[in-house]
Amino acid sequence: MTAPMAALALLLGAVGCAEDAADEPRFTDPEQPVEVEVGETFVLEQYENPTTGFVWEILDPAPDSGVIRAAGDDYVSDEPQLDGTGGVRLLRFEAVAEGETTVSMAKFRGEQAGGREIAFEITVTAPADG
Repeated sequence: MTAPMAALALLLGAVGCAEDAADEPRFTDPEQPVEVEVGETFVLEQYENPTTGFVWEILDPAPDSGVIRAAGDDYVSDEPQLDGTGGVRLLRFEAVAEGETTVSMAKFRGEQAGGREIAFEITVTAPADG
């Protein structure tokens, strides 16, 4: 595959990921419980402005990988895309087994923390049809 074709394939793949996220449940408020079913993919969404150097990172301890599995990490810029414009960080997970876990995160610039820590409480249940 030529370099331009490879670049196009990567671009189309990235666009597809962002579009897929629109169909997945999105959770933005860490004060609200996140309830999903086994097999469901979901997104934790938080505002971010990477031009400040601060980006969202998941903290230790990591979420229980026996309950949820990381399935993607995307950033979508606000429109119009101007210098200094923010956007949203989309952290995608797949629910793999019944149980409960926590996703704790904070903004960091390098080693420097930049704000409050937040935590999403995740509950994964059996599918309603089974």
